Amino acid sequence: MVTEIEIKAHVKEPAALKQLLHEKAEFGYSFEKSDTYYYMDAAVDYFPSGIRLRKEARRFPDRNEKCETFLTFKRKELKSNIEVNKETEFIIQPSFMHPGKDETAEDFGNLLLAAGFQIKTRKQKNGWAFHRDRMKIELLEVIPLGWFLELEIVKEHDEEANYQNEKQLLLDFISEIGINAEDIETRFYSELLALMGE
Repeated sequence: MVTEIEIKAHVKEPAALKQLLHEKAEFGYSFEKSDTYYYMDAAVDYFPSGIRLRKEARRFPDRNEKCETFLTFKRKELKSNIEVNKETEFIIQPSFMHPGKDETAEDFGNLLLAAGFQIKTRKQKNGWAFHRDRMKIELLEVIPLGWFLELEIVKEHDEEANYQNEKQLLLDFISEIGINAEDIETRFYSELLALMGE
C-alpha cells in the first residue's frame, strides 16, 4: 500500500500553463484515461470510494505508445485542502482470450458486474504528464468538468506520518506557477460529477 499526497486546481488558461510546465518541469508523455467506478453496498467498508477500473493509453515523445489497465481502490482523506489517499493498485494483464486485441478492461468489468458490483460513474481524462523532483504533474481535461492541474507525491504508507514536507512542496509549486489559492479544488471528481448529474 502507498500513500498519495495530492492537490488539484482549476485551470483557466491550459495552453499558457502547458507552456509554463515545459519550462518548469520535464515532460513525460500525453495520455488518455478512461475510468469506470464500481460500487457495492455490501462492500462499502472495504471499498468506501468504490473500485476504479482504468484503461490508460500513453504516448511518448519518441512516438512509442503504451496501453495498460489498472484496478485501484483508495481510502480518501482531506487534510488542510490536500488529499492524502491510501491507495492499492494492480496492473491487469491482457486476457489470453483475445489475442491481438486488448479487451482487459471490458473483461474485468464484466467480472465485477457478475460479482454484484454496479457501475456508479465514469470519467474521461486527457492531458499531459510532467515530473519535477519527487512530484508528478498532470495538466488535464476532465470531461465534462473542464481543465485541472493535478500534483502528486507518492510515498510508502506510514500511519505515523503527517507528510507536512510533501504538502508544502505541492503548495510551493502551485504558488510558483501562479495558481491562486481560490482555484484549489477540495472536492473529489466524483462529487463534482454527481453535481452535474453524471
